Amino acid sequence: MRGSHSVGARRPSCASRRSAPRSRAERSDRWGLDGDPRQVRPRRRQRHDRALALDGALGFTPDPWIRTLEDGYPLKPLSRTGSERLLGWATSDLAAVVRATVGPARLSLAVGNGEGQRYPERNTGKTTTAVAEIVAVNQRSLRLSVAAVGRDGSIGVARVRDRRAGGGATVITPWVRAGAEVIKAWGIGDRGDAEGLEVGGWLDGRIVERVFVAARGASLGFTGGGRLSTFGGAVAIEPWRDSTRGRYRVWFALDRVTSSGAAMPLPGVDGGDATLAMLIVSAVAPLALD
Repeated sequence: MRGSHSVGARRPSCASRRSAPRSRAERSDRWGLDGDPRQVRPRRRQRHDRALALDGALGFTPDPWIRTLEDGYPLKPLSRTGSERLLGWATSDLAAVVRATVGPARLSLAVGNGEGQRYPERNTGKTTTAVAEIVAVNQRSLRLSVAAVGRDGSIGVARVRDRRAGGGATVITPWVRAGAEVIKAWGIGDRGDAEGLEVGGWLDGRIVERVFVAARGASLGFTGGGRLSTFGGAVAIEPWRDSTRGRYRVWFALDRVTSSGAAMPLPGVDGGDATLAMLIVSAVAPLALD
């Protein structure tokens, strides 16, 4: 179930409709699937960028931090983000989400059970996640966005603490895209006493028309010693890209995982040392269903 409302414009309109989830390609609702596709959306047409827009969702909703990291992230075929891969951050949760947008700034607040899709509710506690975003620069030649996140909650019957604080940034130009994240974690996996700092970054650049290079890496250093890292690179060829057939890429990629010291295996994350060579075909369809 979703609802949205905008304040600050003059001409109200109201629509009740059944709709399919929209793709990320549509900027006005780039976040993709979030909750029941049956939607009731009372709304107002915005006449200027400073109008206050409110949006909400209830059900299995995308995590606001993961979707912020993945906005403009082209390397999902190669690897998940550092927060998801190393910290086990669930991509969705049974939660209520409220979002408020004013001009280039957005504030998202999610209150859920914290278990993601792994288990039903296993304790009476709730997990609260807040994400603040702002598009600092938005031009044809450069788009710069920064975000901050705070999370407090617990998981499992043992109420393992699940606390996070950090931020990230994304830069997009016609030739290069890049992003970074830094997250301090209190409680990792099934260890409530574990603490660590996760740092990650990625880069995707066009060498010539239809040929791209990419690099990515993330590292989780534990306060008590030890480190778990994952990094890799790729060369990609884009056979075609247009508004009717979408974007297709063929990736030739390497992925490396290393661990050192007292780095421990955690549920849902990589453990030990391993190297993978991959051939990947990915497609982004130009869908904007409504």
